[in-house]
Amino acid sequence: MALFRNRKSRSIKASIEPSVSVEDGNEGHKPRSIKQLRLTRDKTTKSLGDERHSKGFAVLYIQRQRSLYPHSIPSSRKGTPVNKAPPSHNMQPPRAGTPANMAPPSGIYMAPPSGTYMAPLPQTGTPTNMAPSYAPPPAPNQAWTGIQPAVLHKMPVPNNDTDGDTDKFSVMTLKFEVPLNHQAPAKGETLVLHAELVYGSKGSERGAAPVVKHEWKRILGAKPFLLFLCGGPGDGNSHRRIPLLNHFALRRGYQVLYVDYRGTGRSYPISPSYIAVNNPNKAAADAEAQRKANYLALFRQDNIVRDLEAIRLCLTNIIAQSSVAAPPPSTSASGSKTAALAAKSSKTKHASKTAKPSKPVTQPAPAPAAPVAPPQPVKWTLVGQSFGGWIALTYLSFLPESLAGVYLSAGLAPVGAGAPDFVYAALAQRIAQRNEAYYARYPDDVWHVKQIVAHLDAASSSSSTTSNGGYAVKLPGDARLRLTAQAFMTLGRAFGAASAVIAPGPPTSKTTPDAYDALHQLVERASFDIANYNVLSDGALVLAAALFAGGFRLHERPLYGVLHEAIYCDGPGYSSSWSAQRILLTHFPAGQFVWTDPSFSATKPSPAITAAVMNDGTAKLYFSGEMVLPAMVPAPLRSTANALARKADWPALYDSSALAANRCGVTVRAVAYADDMYVDLELARRAAAGIRGAQVLEAWNGWKHGAIKEADKTVAVLEALFDGKPLPV
Repeated sequence: MALFRNRKSRSIKASIEPSVSVEDGNEGHKPRSIKQLRLTRDKTTKSLGDERHSKGFAVLYIQRQRSLYPHSIPSSRKGTPVNKAPPSHNMQPPRAGTPANMAPPSGIYMAPPSGTYMAPLPQTGTPTNMAPSYAPPPAPNQAWTGIQPAVLHKMPVPNNDTDGDTDKFSVMTLKFEVPLNHQAPAKGETLVLHAELVYGSKGSERGAAPVVKHEWKRILGAKPFLLFLCGGPGDGNSHRRIPLLNHFALRRGYQVLYVDYRGTGRSYPISPSYIAVNNPNKAAADAEAQRKANYLALFRQDNIVRDLEAIRLCLTNIIAQSSVAAPPPSTSASGSKTAALAAKSSKTKHASKTAKPSKPVTQPAPAPAAPVAPPQPVKWTLVGQSFGGWIALTYLSFLPESLAGVYLSAGLAPVGAGAPDFVYAALAQRIAQRNEAYYARYPDDVWHVKQIVAHLDAASSSSSTTSNGGYAVKLPGDARLRLTAQAFMTLGRAFGAASAVIAPGPPTSKTTPDAYDALHQLVERASFDIANYNVLSDGALVLAAALFAGGFRLHERPLYGVLHEAIYCDGPGYSSSWSAQRILLTHFPAGQFVWTDPSFSATKPSPAITAAVMNDGTAKLYFSGEMVLPAMVPAPLRSTANALARKADWPALYDSSALAANRCGVTVRAVAYADDMYVDLELARRAAAGIRGAQVLEAWNGWKHGAIKEADKTVAVLEALFDGKPLPV
């Protein structure tokens, strides 16, 4: 640990600073030091898109961009890293007092409460919550063997973090170094992952305890880990996301670990400038796009699971290393510090006196030391929300021995679907249902929406309205979004926060508008401006900006745009091929989604269906939901996105036979929401039916996809997951 004690040494500091590859537009990868990055990272970069693609949903990146793409971060540390432990410390019997994060004991099976759904269990004669003891171990999956422990990148940093005025937590920041490709690790190709550990709260006995020297090791080994997996893909995972989850977990004896997935948050996020391809030479541009696509393919949930497993192994080794430290000095009569000090004092006091010879005193033999059990390997208790559930079920498929429990909120991935077409075919029906509910409340918007689409399409085709050939709305971070007809029609993503079926008429709440009402306010204002002034007012653009700010945010999380369909490609032979666009066009022959066609033009409706829809006063244009369409991806990013859409050699994401066996008896409980627009309830039921012992609680009447993140619903969802309590109606 001398490396960390002598922080003032310039030579040591230089030796621990990694090099980072930075991708700037057309330039190649250039290794730069952290010091150089600090000098250059604040330079403003612009990605103005391609104005020639007038129908594109291009984001004009005029905000300050950090191109911190880590192509190679070689580890320069020497010697044995802190996460190396003696190989003998691998197993330990469960500790007394461990909270209920372990698999249920043999022979005990709790019937689900009323209103729940339990996956069928095989009739084997063995306890229903355990795998048969005589079952042979499965053959190792070569794609999931040989994962090496992550390396603790630097000394953990403590801080007392305050969320608002009420929530205060003791948080430890950790950095872990992992290979870019776990299956074929290469020297110098590593990633550094950012993690935050919530280990105490205001008023707890260790809430204000400073983390000094080796204190952080004791904290890591003091409590079992609850690992929260956030939604995405592409989102960061801050510990501030759900404060009530932290309080809930701490009260139950856990510490909560948040990890920014690779390429997101503070784990060196991938910037749009890296994904962009601007080479005018088509052959060179195609080669660059393919190279970047192959690189980004390493950022799906399968490699996220490998990262988390490497972190688990690292923590296991650190805890094992700290637990074998020398015991404190003995307090027995023959060797205590008190006895030694007393003897020294007596010798000094009577040094001038002639001591008489004394009879030898026979000391009792010390009692043999009790055997110390080696530390128990870390096991995760996973809480996954939305895409976090996709990660959790991949983990359960291939590395179940690393898990103590799996709890999912709107996170039952479509296991067994194979290709994204099956997923989007189900979700498209839910989108249609929401659109019908919207138009039932606001029937006049049937015509107003088409009026706005025609106006935006004409404005994007000329420069008469604004100086840049269309409208633009300002997004957080000084980014700007081109408000095209296609962009406007993607605002249906917000329908996921509204009820599926509603009565006609205005919303009952007068304080906060729901998702339908918020969109209607924009439609009403925009249609008024067009009818009276033939131009959108600043007020309409402000309303649009508010809706887009909570939308896809591809300027902040470009991985969401380029990998969104890839997370549904389960195994070789499946390519996404822009699945959502194909499904919306083929499953709705009446033309409700005709605007998703790349050749769509309201001013020159060449397909007969387009003219029929736009001229028929009763025909409806449907808004899309949580689908990523080619027109939504900014023009500079489309070459890479197209290469990923063509990719058909994806690795498998799930193992259906392993989930059906659940050989480690991992507790699996999930909450599925009947009104979920993003995760189809029927597909969620099928997924749960394929997991042995999985219990599903279905929530109806107003419970939505993000309920676990809503302050008035968080505790109820967590109690349903951990205790099996039915959600209130």
